[in-house]
Amino acid sequence: MSPTTRCPACQLVLNLPEGGEGRRLKCPKCGEKFYAGEPGSRPPSSAQGVMEARPTSSTFRPSPQSGHGDADLPTAPGDLREVFDLPLLLDEEAPAAPQRPPAADPASLLVAEESASRRRPRAAEARREARRCPSCGQVVPAGMSLCNHCGLDLETGRRHVVEELLADEALPPPTAPGPPLTVTLIGTIALGTSLILALVAFLKWQHGLAGAQYLALVCLFGIFAAIQFLRGRSARPLLATLLIGAIVDIIALIALPVWRANIAVEPIPTQGAPSSIGWDDPEASPVLRPYDERLDTQSITWGVVILLLDGAVFTYLLISGVRRHFDKPDHLPGVPMD
Repeated sequence: MSPTTRCPACQLVLNLPEGGEGRRLKCPKCGEKFYAGEPGSRPPSSAQGVMEARPTSSTFRPSPQSGHGDADLPTAPGDLREVFDLPLLLDEEAPAAPQRPPAADPASLLVAEESASRRRPRAAEARREARRCPSCGQVVPAGMSLCNHCGLDLETGRRHVVEELLADEALPPPTAPGPPLTVTLIGTIALGTSLILALVAFLKWQHGLAGAQYLALVCLFGIFAAIQFLRGRSARPLLATLLIGAIVDIIALIALPVWRANIAVEPIPTQGAPSSIGWDDPEASPVLRPYDERLDTQSITWGVVILLLDGAVFTYLLISGVRRHFDKPDHLPGVPMD
């Protein structure tokens, strides 16, 4: 006859397997877990059905909720392995109940998470903001890692001598970019032409040509304008010189030859008279030559060519590229002014 025990909760009598004394059991009816052999778990010797109990069942009064009316067959709500908790019957000792972690202060949890997530910033991230030198306490500007006061490198921890850093040769100041090639070419041609015309006008004035001194003054102004143009100061004086030169060219090389051709009259001496007869000679009679012979076409051609060149240079100086060159600042930062 197998030993039996009783559930301390519902008083159900259960059969024990061999060596089941002292083991932890689970009641198939109420689910209560208990140890076999505890006080109150053994049935009285006069209990009904103890001598007739079979190994797989026990005698109990069926409840109205049971699915069958046989009192000899107990019921279980699920799998018998889960009901009897078989793995626990084979263990020597019951596993310890899981312990809850100790309650912690919410404020301490926030501090712990913040300290765990905090990491050392990289060198590039640290240079984004101004820092204070840990050695001398001076402020290191943003974008730098070397203290200007004590020479401490905040990234490597090494100290550099500031005097040695300052003793190095300074880089040469940036040089101003030169003018474009076309600007240099136009300025050189204008300067050379103004010099030549000024010398020619001065010589003509010395030989008694009336009005040559005014042309010499215009050429001197052209020399000044060409120098300012080559230095990159301004293109306006050269534009004014080109405009004055165009006016002089139209008057001297185009308008005057046409006017002279319209009024030119030469005396024709009589037959046998000397060739030195002039307008005062009563025997000489004035006559007009054909207009194409009286018109100085060579002078007009040179006037038109010079006027076209003058207009082309004047138009080129007004384009955006040349104006951008003369609209730059007077001097670059770090470049000493003249």
